[in-house]
Amino acid sequence: MGPKITFIGAGSARWTSKILVDICLKRDLQDSEIWLMDINDYRLNLISTLARRYVDELKFPIEIHATKDRAEAIKDADFVISTALPKGYAYYENMRDASERCGYYRGINSVEWNYAGDYHTIWGYYLFKLHMDMARDIEDLAPNAWFFIVSNPVLELTTMVGRETKVNVVGICHGFLGYRSAIEVLAMRLASENLGKNIVSHCAAHKVECYRKVAEVINPE
Repeated sequence: MGPKITFIGAGSARWTSKILVDICLKRDLQDSEIWLMDINDYRLNLISTLARRYVDELKFPIEIHATKDRAEAIKDADFVISTALPKGYAYYENMRDASERCGYYRGINSVEWNYAGDYHTIWGYYLFKLHMDMARDIEDLAPNAWFFIVSNPVLELTTMVGRETKVNVVGICHGFLGYRSAIEVLAMRLASENLGKNIVSHCAAHKVECYRKVAEVINPE
């Protein structure tokens, strides 16, 4: 049996389904043991059914487990992936509404350093608490595991876990995908230097063999 890979907040189908496909397509991970954990029965059933059907149809020797018990999912895991959003989107929409009634357009989070209304820092108490609880579970139940945080605020969550625990932690942001269109046209002829943190990523320099190609990216026909 290969590595045990655990998803916390697995009901986030947008992230979990994509990562599951990546795992299945990676030959070295096709004997993995996948644990899907979520507290929402409907979401957990949805993603576990999708995962089992995908694995069965492609005949991969991957084991799929579904549970609402976080400790069971984390115990002896090699990798723990968090896509969790405690209290769900409804809570954050309520927080946004309350902020807007006080004059903060799109919510009070929109006025802090990254200007992103869905990057839950100021009203993210439950996210910080949950990820500290998860990190403590990993310390106790899977001390050698790598903890991958996809949930926002990924910079703050990763920094907190790295400073306050002994867990091996990595934060993953999808901001780099913004350069995909350029890469698809320019391929290996493009070199890019990027500065910043998480959502606030700035392109410091582009070097390319043919400047005509840059125009094709900016103004495609």
